[in-house]
Amino acid sequence: MWARFKNRFSLFYANLKSPTTRPVGQSVVFAKPTDLENIWKLCDFYMKHKLPRPGHLLGILSQRRLEEQPTSRSLCHQMAAFGDCLRHKCMYRHVMWRDEVLPPDHYPKNGLIRFLVLVCYSPAALAVRLSDQFPTAIRFLNFPMSDLGERVQRHYELEANRHMHPNPVPGEMAVVKNINRYERVHIVSVESNAMVLVQLLDTSTECFSYKTSQLYSCDKIFKVWPYMMIDDSSMDSLQTVVHCHRIHPEKRWI
Repeated sequence: MWARFKNRFSLFYANLKSPTTRPVGQSVVFAKPTDLENIWKLCDFYMKHKLPRPGHLLGILSQRRLEEQPTSRSLCHQMAAFGDCLRHKCMYRHVMWRDEVLPPDHYPKNGLIRFLVLVCYSPAALAVRLSDQFPTAIRFLNFPMSDLGERVQRHYELEANRHMHPNPVPGEMAVVKNINRYERVHIVSVESNAMVLVQLLDTSTECFSYKTSQLYSCDKIFKVWPYMMIDDSSMDSLQTVVHCHRIHPEKRWI
């Protein structure tokens, strides 16, 4: 039966083919430069169907977002990693401030850069601490703590030194108790009257949500110190300073 079917198909195949070639379909989409909704949908269509990248349309979206940029929002991760943001409605910032482009003053500018790997998010994403600037002073709860970290811990262990933050504002430095350690944090955003999103500064670069009642004011003596952690996969990475060899003074992953 299968052989008969193939022979019959081969015999009549030429009759089934359309003698006329159909033209390629075309469509026209009208969109003003201010019509961000339709422009985004068109860009999304291009990307989903693997068509040529609509650079001109993406440029319109980026320009409009820059004009409406709120200063208090954190930087968009897609913009930092890929240079474009394809989210429909992105709530993050799409412009980088000067202090985000330039490396901090305490970063080494040349020579060998020694650092200790404290967190390994993936083989390509690390959180490290510069060994020359912040050497390990003690091990607290099996964690290599610097002299600054020890001072913060001993200071806030005393209840008299812990004062609840009166008014959390994005961009300020504060202190939280994280895994039984008192640590400095950067206030990223105030999610509600009761919750605040913060980023660790000295032991990791992760972000966590805390209740406002768990947020303490950071004393001035600790605000003058720079951040100890460097996220090797973000804009704060050592790659923005110098292409360096990774030298691990301790042959151990923490």
